[in-house]
Amino acid sequence: MRQWLERWLETVRAEVAPKTHERYSEIARNFLIPALGNHALTRLVPSHIQNAYNGWAVGGRLDGKHGGLAPQTRRHIHRVLRTALARAVEQQIIARNPADVFRKRLPKVERRQLITLTADQSAQLLEALAHSRVYWPVLLALSTGMRRGEILALRWKNVDLEAGTLRVVESLERTQSSIRFKAPKSGRHRAITLPAYAIQELRRLKRKQAEGLLALGVRQSIETLLCCRADGEPHRPLSLTYEFARFMRRLKALPRIQRFGTWLHHRLLLDIKSVTATWRSGYAAVCKFCVGRFTPSCLVRISLIIFSKSSESFRSCLVASNFALSGLPL
Repeated sequence: MRQWLERWLETVRAEVAPKTHERYSEIARNFLIPALGNHALTRLVPSHIQNAYNGWAVGGRLDGKHGGLAPQTRRHIHRVLRTALARAVEQQIIARNPADVFRKRLPKVERRQLITLTADQSAQLLEALAHSRVYWPVLLALSTGMRRGEILALRWKNVDLEAGTLRVVESLERTQSSIRFKAPKSGRHRAITLPAYAIQELRRLKRKQAEGLLALGVRQSIETLLCCRADGEPHRPLSLTYEFARFMRRLKALPRIQRFGTWLHHRLLLDIKSVTATWRSGYAAVCKFCVGRFTPSCLVRISLIIFSKSSESFRSCLVASNFALSGLPL
């Protein structure tokens, strides 16, 4: 198994994104190889895998703390193992995949309640962050619903302040070796309409940024990133996450939001709540915002937050979203 996992990692290096390969390598070398590496690939049976899964349920944390791995981590480990063994089946090294029997017995992941901000709380947050470096990323997140990497990769050439729109065409991610630009997570470009307050603030950002860069002898251009370091170079995604978390810990009056990436849901909920104030059934807004962003299962979870499960609005939302996600007209 040790040799096969190492060989599989080399094989898929050219088939997946660098960040994905890093995650595969971490899981294989930190969990799979220590637990299963001494077993012969052709003699690996479900009981060997079950013993490893049992061990990870009660221990095996890399930080040395007591307790088992989180259910989501154990599901990731299973997914990597099953994928690696599926390649061995394809190459006829083994006849069947011994990890397949666990498909319906994976640890359950508890659904955490989605914490969101109201429009007033969002305004309070922006006011509190007004003089900080994270103000501009948070402004874009709240006004557009863009992901962290998409915000950090946004360039002025993709922002039309006259028309009040921007285009999401790439995303920024950090790998072990470097920072790289890639296609958005959905794999598709999309256009977003900016609210009036965001347009006004982005005009101010453009002027302020041009002055700051000029003082360093750098000229602002259409290729310049909106949210960048003082010298125009890209921010590291994790530095934004850490700084945002530090500010949120200080703001005791606002709900505690752990991850910067949840802003996409905040934007969605703010949009739908504003629409449902005038439209009894808000499914049209749900579909308009969700197509290309969410899977049907995620859309169901979001709909449950907005509408009562027994209400006509909720049923209308699901029916309409099924049509929209299928590419059919409403």
